[in-house]
Amino acid sequence: MGYDPQRHWEAGDRPADVFVLGDFQSSLGAQSLSLDQISQMTGSDLSTMRISDVPFLQGRSVAEVAEATPILEDFTMEEIPALDGLGLDSSMTLGEAMDLDPSIGEMDFSAIAGDSAVTDVPNLDVASMESFEGWEATAISEVPGLGDVPMGSMSNGLRILSGLWGKFDMPYGPKEHTKTPTKYSITGSNKDGFAVQCKQSRGCAHIELTGFFMMHGAQWISGGPGKGQQMVNGGEGVLGATNGGKEPTGRHPYGDQFKVVLSKVVESEGSAEFSLYFKYCYRGIPDLGCTPYFLGPVPMPVLNAKEKGLIITGLLDGQGGLTSGLEAPSSWEKKRPSPPKEVTDIVDRYASSYGNTSGGSLCGDGPGGVKLEALAEAFELVESIGDGSYSAVGDWVSITPGETGRALGKYQYMSYKEIVAEKIGSTQAGARLIAKARANQTITPQEVLEGFPPDDQDSVFAEDQKSNIEAAIAAGYEGDKLLEVVGQMHHGGSGVLTDGRVDSTSVLRDYGTKFLGYYKQISADIPDSADRCKSTGTFINPSLAGINSFSRRFNPTYGWNAKARTADLHLGDDMLTPNGSELVASDSGIVTYLGCDQCDGYGRYMEVTHDGGYSTLYTHLLKRLAPDGARVRQGEVIALSGGIKGAPGSGNSSGAHMHFEVRLNGRAIDPLGVVDYTKTAYDLEAGP
Repeated sequence: MGYDPQRHWEAGDRPADVFVLGDFQSSLGAQSLSLDQISQMTGSDLSTMRISDVPFLQGRSVAEVAEATPILEDFTMEEIPALDGLGLDSSMTLGEAMDLDPSIGEMDFSAIAGDSAVTDVPNLDVASMESFEGWEATAISEVPGLGDVPMGSMSNGLRILSGLWGKFDMPYGPKEHTKTPTKYSITGSNKDGFAVQCKQSRGCAHIELTGFFMMHGAQWISGGPGKGQQMVNGGEGVLGATNGGKEPTGRHPYGDQFKVVLSKVVESEGSAEFSLYFKYCYRGIPDLGCTPYFLGPVPMPVLNAKEKGLIITGLLDGQGGLTSGLEAPSSWEKKRPSPPKEVTDIVDRYASSYGNTSGGSLCGDGPGGVKLEALAEAFELVESIGDGSYSAVGDWVSITPGETGRALGKYQYMSYKEIVAEKIGSTQAGARLIAKARANQTITPQEVLEGFPPDDQDSVFAEDQKSNIEAAIAAGYEGDKLLEVVGQMHHGGSGVLTDGRVDSTSVLRDYGTKFLGYYKQISADIPDSADRCKSTGTFINPSLAGINSFSRRFNPTYGWNAKARTADLHLGDDMLTPNGSELVASDSGIVTYLGCDQCDGYGRYMEVTHDGGYSTLYTHLLKRLAPDGARVRQGEVIALSGGIKGAPGSGNSSGAHMHFEVRLNGRAIDPLGVVDYTKTAYDLEAGP
């Protein structure tokens, strides 16, 4: 039983002080709750709760807490701020530290970490009460907030949440379910859902779990292409077709960066072994989507279990546990296998077709001081056609035999316009795109990007608008009326001006008026030309999302790299930017160098030159967006971060991140001395 079921009441005793979790294990199942779930039920703020405020944690050893908290032993000391007081090597995992010095595991956890927040220990907030030794004898009052949860809410909440864990009840070999489907599968994929039952001639090895409500009898099916394993549909976009569009069945308790798969079941030993499988995504222009989760298996002994042990499933939320809030150590991401040639060939083929893409060529003024960036955004808003992206496909029109086709791309230029044909008609992809548009055939976004690349779209727009503006100025128009006329010319063609049709119809007048309103609204937020693309002398966070976490900082001398166990220079900051995340110009300047993709450890990179002898370097890029020679303004998106080991453009990177350097007169300096990492593009007047 694990606790004394007898109760002794005295006058004034509160029920919460008398009753223990074991008293309700068969009825309410409160032991399955975590501090995070209790805070959600009571509306309390978990971020302000200190470890010393949690009675059931007092007196427990570091080893006890590590065993009860999901995968805590796999986190590095740097990732566990609450244990800073131990003074250990920050690159060492807690498990390694306890193996090296067992006395660390025997230390009083609350004495070391009592002043820290519960959230300073990864996953402590989502650890269930029953994962702690002796939970049965824990008084209700020793669990903060539990006494405030109404009985009805507790029962309903548990029915929905069903906890993050299941108890490993029984293993089953591959002979099971060759004819009769499983009934209670909790595994699958984002594409097929997470209740994919098994009925296949090779059978399905699986483990059966026990727990409360939906967890009771739940079946985790073994995933993979082998005997007794199951494959499901996965992936998205162009890359979704790799590996035949298939991936092992499994779950996502730690988020969508990888998938947890039951890779082996040994009935005779009552054991279950788990692995990680990764996907590879290519976002940006073009957006190639993601492969299925088939990069693996990466064995994870820390997740393995024996009968009657606990299995981390994540919440049974219908999304594979995606909403569980469980953290994974950063070292897990570094276990990601390199993408196979099948994947890199697809990426190289598409990426080389589209070239470098950016609106950077629009940074500046056209004739008459018209701001080209504002002009582009205003036309996009007033048109409201397509999806507003470079891959947009508009409606088919047929005015005359020579004016038949579709509106294409970000600026919705008609495929039959002479300026479009001159720009792309000489390429095979461009000619094919124009022909399909004329014939009213279905056009995919990928075909638009391939036949009418974003650089060409920007170039056509800038050339066309400058011509229209100059013609309108020559005709005597200025001020607001100049902009109205330019709007009418964009909508009705240059003949609006040459044929004397300005304001000739209500459609043209309304278009010009609407366009002017949008232009004035947008241009008010864009600095004047003299300041817009010149260096400001200040540097902001180069991550659009304002990511302010680092795996390594600037070190101008040969310092010890604990992870690689080597002594080396490190002349910049390694920012933990996710793969595909947007990077911005830290200050205004000119893109003066685009590094080759695999010529050195930087991989694909770009350098932006600023005034005063400064330049900034952005490396391990997934995609360069600003072309060489483009003038970019501070906060403008110029690239997508990469760094996944083995991926095109990653160089020597071992995991997703961006190595960022600031140079003065060609020599690297400490970015921390000049970059305000707390300031992002969203803090600027003009925005990103």
